[in-house]
Amino acid sequence: MVAAAIVSLADLHSGLDDRVSNAIEDAFGKPQSLGIILVQLPSQHPYHSLRRNLLSLAPTLAHLRTDLLLSLEHPESNYSFGWSCGRELMNGVPDRAKGSYYAQISDRIRPAVADGMARDDDELEIFDSHFAALFPTYAFPNIWPDAEVLPLKTPFLNLGRCFVEVGVLLAAAMDRFLAGKTGPGTRFSSLKDALSSPRNCHKGRLLYYFPYDEVSKPQNGSWCGTHLDHSVLTGLTCPITNQTAPLLDNSGLFIQPADSAEFVRVEIPPDCMAFQPKWSQKGSSEQPPTLSKEALRGMWSEVLLHVSCSLTRVLTWDAD
Repeated sequence: MVAAAIVSLADLHSGLDDRVSNAIEDAFGKPQSLGIILVQLPSQHPYHSLRRNLLSLAPTLAHLRTDLLLSLEHPESNYSFGWSCGRELMNGVPDRAKGSYYAQISDRIRPAVADGMARDDDELEIFDSHFAALFPTYAFPNIWPDAEVLPLKTPFLNLGRCFVEVGVLLAAAMDRFLAGKTGPGTRFSSLKDALSSPRNCHKGRLLYYFPYDEVSKPQNGSWCGTHLDHSVLTGLTCPITNQTAPLLDNSGLFIQPADSAEFVRVEIPPDCMAFQPKWSQKGSSEQPPTLSKEALRGMWSEVLLHVSCSLTRVLTWDAD
């Protein structure tokens, strides 16, 4: 188990001081950096109840009737909205060891085509059919189960918005850190501006890992294989584990540092959010050195919030 760099929410609110700067550099600025930073929240912060409320719904969601789960799938977005289980391949076969539920935190609504009027004045969908064709994983309205079946919408969006709020604070600190490390005349894309854009597509993913007596045990116990998320910043919670079912050995979050061929296990404490800068498909031609690969091994439920913007921008900088 390796300890990740940590910064308190209070320090982020206070602005960039030595503690924040040192934590960011430890997390992202050294060859041995893990590419992840923890943000510790005070005990009275609403995050703690929001996390428990949402993650506790995951087992009920995953065990809804088959017909209900099928009605929550969305093939048009490559199963990137609503429920997805067995739609991804793992070692060439459908991965049924986990289920995912995807939704955009803004819960955008598309305009009605017939009269050109938005169905919801507060949440006008700004994407057109051309954008949907280019970016199907982002350009659709959310799908929710009926509240009488499972009240998922409000807990999902509330926790997601909490992640966005803290993520923007962290992004502002990272911008200031970079500004302090670059010379005069250097220009770089602002991570805070990207995450605060009105055209963002902050996306949440609720994961449920089935106990491995319900499915065949995955090879190497790796239930969410090695990957680089396509986002600007990914936020993660500490998982809730099922105390009645055994866990696979060495289950949890594993990270491969940029300078290593080995994976190390990283723990996210219950009072912390974790954030990782990620790599987007439509970004710079050069991958920043602080990015790390990750793998997840059998847990019960957790949340990954892919805090990203609509054009899948990444944090890049250049000097004229």
